[in-house]
Amino acid sequence: MSVESEKSRIKVSIDKLAYLRNGWDGMDALPVSKSVINNIESSIRISKNNDWHSWNIEPNINGTIIIRRDNAAISLGATSFSYYFKVGINIGGQNQITFSPDAIIATIRFINEQCG
Repeated sequence: MSVESEKSRIKVSIDKLAYLRNGWDGMDALPVSKSVINNIESSIRISKNNDWHSWNIEPNINGTIIIRRDNAAISLGATSFSYYFKVGINIGGQNQITFSPDAIIATIRFINEQCG
């Protein structure tokens, strides 16, 4: 896929998340908060190259989102994010990083380099 089609694929996922309502999981899940949607959209705007290749976006029941690829995930909230990745027997990650579009794109690029 081209870079633009990867970004387009992610944007379609985000658009779908924006329409989730209370109880979208059939139980008590919260809708994805508008601030989380704004965070991921602002991150997409500054992304380039093939940053989104292999990544998918999923809702979390607490109103945040999970950005996931093989052996790695980023949990994105309104003001911070956390991540982990696993390569072979090595596991890395960091908790409660203050959100900025630059910080999350740098993290995605770092994970892409580590995970190939």
